[in-house]
Amino acid sequence: MKGTRKMAKRNSTQSQDKNEQDALTEGSPNLPATTTDPDIVARRMLDALSGGLAAAAKIYADYVAAGGDSEQLRRKLPFTSKVWRTLELVGIGKLDPRVFIYPAHTQKELRNLPVTAQNRLIEEGVDVASSTDGTGIRRQLDELTARQARMVFGPRGVRTPDEQRGWLKTQIQPQKSFTKTQTVPWEVFEKRGKKGLRVLQPIELSVDELHRIIGML
Repeated sequence: MKGTRKMAKRNSTQSQDKNEQDALTEGSPNLPATTTDPDIVARRMLDALSGGLAAAAKIYADYVAAGGDSEQLRRKLPFTSKVWRTLELVGIGKLDPRVFIYPAHTQKELRNLPVTAQNRLIEEGVDVASSTDGTGIRRQLDELTARQARMVFGPRGVRTPDEQRGWLKTQIQPQKSFTKTQTVPWEVFEKRGKKGLRVLQPIELSVDELHRIIGML
């Protein structure tokens, strides 16, 4: 009897481990179950985080829809107001939970777009203007630098490569031309063979500075 219970427990544990492993590789059936590739592991961890966020958001949305007291729940969980707002948006379907896995500069831009646009960009990436010609280079969102994110995303959504190049031109600061101005409040002049001092604006001089100026006459 004991042996049967031990075997049943072992089979249950193995089944649970397999289910967890299947969950990790779900959506990525061609990836090996175990790997030391940091890119694959990072991808799995981020997928797990976004999946966990989606699950938490659904629980929260269901709780609120059922008439639960959100303020009472918030007092029990030390989340920031930004996290609660994210849960609300994900729960009502206005924010793709995968937005969470991107750098802050990309998150900020994605949050301003409709969820359908978020889905498409996350799946397909964006075209980033090339500095050498008129074409765009396809980039995944996690590859965008902060400057590229500002260039790609505009007030009305994603800019085309041509629009991106136009934006770049507006970021080039024109060189300022500087003219030499009179900064010394006095000048030495010569008249009829004699030197003098002309004060150009109100000035306070120390004794040492006065002696230095007189030495120039």
